[in-house]
Amino acid sequence: MKKYAFCVDSDGCVMDTMTPKHQLCFGPEAVKMWNLLPWEKEAQKRWEEINLWQETRGINRFQGIYKFLQEYKDKIAEADELPLLEHWLQTTGEYSERALAGEVQKTGSKLLQQVLDWSGKVNESIDRLPKEKTKVFTGAKDIISRICKETDIYIISSANREAVCREWEEAGLLNYVTECMTQEKGTKRECLKKVCAFGYDPANVLMVGDARGDKESADAAGIPFFPILAGKEEGSWQEGRENAFPAWLNGNYTKEMQQKYENQFYQNLGRDERK
Repeated sequence: MKKYAFCVDSDGCVMDTMTPKHQLCFGPEAVKMWNLLPWEKEAQKRWEEINLWQETRGINRFQGIYKFLQEYKDKIAEADELPLLEHWLQTTGEYSERALAGEVQKTGSKLLQQVLDWSGKVNESIDRLPKEKTKVFTGAKDIISRICKETDIYIISSANREAVCREWEEAGLLNYVTECMTQEKGTKRECLKKVCAFGYDPANVLMVGDARGDKESADAAGIPFFPILAGKEEGSWQEGRENAFPAWLNGNYTKEMQQKYENQFYQNLGRDERK
């Protein structure tokens, strides 16, 4: 174990996969699963707003589909079962298909079965994405290949483990990774707490992410955070390489620096990059 732990989100942070996945997989499969074709354009736009362009960016898929279905409950036949999905989200220790399948078996809920089926369809759709849809943001690969000499690398993602590991392997990045901690390992904050429990000094564990949930998870674990700004990813990685990451490794990642980046981060969230 090295002295430092570099924890990083995958989709929308290292891998330029977030936007195509939501535009081509998550949204369209939700429209099909819940027969929203008459409102397809509006529904797809709303899905993207929730998952890409608002402070809920990066939300777990099951939390995202709950929020989406709540807004369209007057158009879906199983709306009366939404409280069952809410209850599972509030009580489960794992946002995964495995955990959801157990809840389906326990409740017999048609809606929960639909959510499980939708998640499976999304995975299949992601598997069919052309490789050019899963490229790495400029600067990310170079930084990870260099910083791994001084730090352990942990992927902290709320996505499906199989998809994340495949994408990192295809990008030539998986060999640099100490451990891939995805939805099957728990929430992001739980994963970060597990990393800290390995014995690192909290100041020597850095979380790099593009979503509010990444920042909140870092705060919950008591570790510093560096943001990758949505729509400005290349510039963010350059800033990390030139200033933030060296400061962190040298013990000089001050509260003032973190506050500056945090202000930029929150100002950027909610700014629709399609405009």
